Amino acid sequence: MTTLLSLVETSRAFALRTAAVARLAAEFEGVEVKAWPGKLDVQDMVERTGMNPPSILVAVTGQPAFDDRLAGQHDELLDLTAYVVTEDKPLGPARKVYRGDEIGLSLCNGLLRFLATDAARWGIDEAGHPENAKGQAVLTLAGLKQGTAFFAVTWRQTVHGQGRQLPAAFEGPPPPLPTFRDDAAPPGTDLTVEVVR
Repeated sequence: MTTLLSLVETSRAFALRTAAVARLAAEFEGVEVKAWPGKLDVQDMVERTGMNPPSILVAVTGQPAFDDRLAGQHDELLDLTAYVVTEDKPLGPARKVYRGDEIGLSLCNGLLRFLATDAARWGIDEAGHPENAKGQAVLTLAGLKQGTAFFAVTWRQTVHGQGRQLPAAFEGPPPPLPTFRDDAAPPGTDLTVEVVR
C-alpha cells in the first residue's frame, strides 16, 4: 500500500523548486523570485496576479514518466518553467528607462546562461544538469498596451534516486532463478560444439 505521507516524503519535486527559487533570488538582484504552483495561463499573466515586475515565477509544469526499473532506482524527471514578467522601468544611476521587452529578453538570456552552469543543480547532489533549456516570448496585445512583457524559460531536470527504495508497485520477491535439466551441463562448464562440414 502507498500512503500519501510516503509519496510526500519521497518526492523531490517540491524541494527542487524551493532550492531553485532560493538560488535564483540570490543570483538576480532587484528581481522578485517566487515559487508558483503550476502552469500559468496567458490571461493570468496579463492580470499579473501575485507578480511584482520584474519578477520570475518558478513552477514545476510537468512530470514525464521515467523508466528507471533497470537502474534499480526511483528517479524523478521534471519539467520546470521560469515565468518572467517585466515592464518599462528606469535603471541605473542615470535612471534611464528601459522597455519591458528589453529587460525581459535580458533576463531570459541571464537565466539561460545560469542554467548552463553547475550552480543550476541548486545545491542538490542528486539533481542532474538542466537539459533542453530554451526561452520564448509570450506576447499579448493587452500586455503590450500596459507596457508589460512576458517570457517563459523552460528546461527538463532529473533528480536521481541514489538507490532509494522503489515505490510499492515495484517491490516484491525477486524472480526465480533459471533451472537446468539434470542432464544439462552446469553453469560455467565449457561446452564443445561439433562443427558439421
